[in-house]
Amino acid sequence: MLFPPPLEMPLAGDSAGPRPIVLLVDDDLPSAEGYLNAISAGGAADLIHVRTGHDAVEQLNRHGGIDCVVAAIELPDMDGFEVLRAARILRPLTPVLLISGRPDPSHPSLAIREGADDLLIAPVTADTLREHTAALIAKGRAAKAVGAHTVLAVGAHPDDVEIGVAGTLLRHVAAGDRVIHLMMTDGEVGGHQNARVEEAERAAESIGMTLIRAHLPDAFVSDARETVQVVERAVSEYAPSVVYVHSPRDGHHDHRASYHATASASRGVSTLYGYQSPSSTTDFRPNRFIDIGEYIDAKIAVIKIYRSQTATRLYLAEDMIRATARYWGRHAAHRLVEPLEVVWQLTA
Repeated sequence: MLFPPPLEMPLAGDSAGPRPIVLLVDDDLPSAEGYLNAISAGGAADLIHVRTGHDAVEQLNRHGGIDCVVAAIELPDMDGFEVLRAARILRPLTPVLLISGRPDPSHPSLAIREGADDLLIAPVTADTLREHTAALIAKGRAAKAVGAHTVLAVGAHPDDVEIGVAGTLLRHVAAGDRVIHLMMTDGEVGGHQNARVEEAERAAESIGMTLIRAHLPDAFVSDARETVQVVERAVSEYAPSVVYVHSPRDGHHDHRASYHATASASRGVSTLYGYQSPSSTTDFRPNRFIDIGEYIDAKIAVIKIYRSQTATRLYLAEDMIRATARYWGRHAAHRLVEPLEVVWQLTA
């Protein structure tokens, strides 16, 4: 890959703090050399170059000052998507730019699904690479500056999280927070499994959250150790500051089991909220209300993605979604809100 001589273009943010650090992951030495020259032109950034995914993970694990990761998708030991997943676990606020070395039609959709911040297709010019890298550095630094959080939303089935807290999660994303959706089952009892998973993936993309599938059996979720461990792994890997899960006051067994497992696994998390489901009982008593007036239309659009369910579930009708938000609004200045039970909340 040929690049013009390095240009004197400062990377965004270099005058407002320490010089940016970019981790480059590429085993193709000619390409890597060109990328290094492009990104570090004029001494605007410090570069760490590694040739394997495992070396990249090691750097991410021990180096907290990396401002951006630029990774080739084609690597000798693991692909760039695996590097991306590791970065999301180890450094969730660090942006990741993937570079595809060949025209693969699956790469753009995979990049979106896995939550990549950017994707470039080779050949990449020096100007393009530096422009995109600079934008990501600025994005990452801004997120860290405002104290962005990682949020974990746990749902027993596809659409549970969206019904309960889609508006709240859209607010988190708009604030720069990273949202992880842990879906305990694929919902195979309530419809065609592949269709429901595809709908969940599209809904996650629409909200801007990362979807994790636990693959537990639908209608047989327990609150035993194996389920607790599923949530524990997500809590350990993503270190959320807020967790949303079903209320324990729910008539559906899978929902109650998901709550108990999540409450056990989230003991070290500062805030745990319980959200309402269509199967919540009359004992559901929210004491926190999130204004979603700005996001109610987007929430309805997300729920409409679940076409396999909206055709038969009356509680997913648009007027029902709006009416529920309006009903609980009587406790919150008659706004459109999502109701939450505060299980625990540690405030500074």
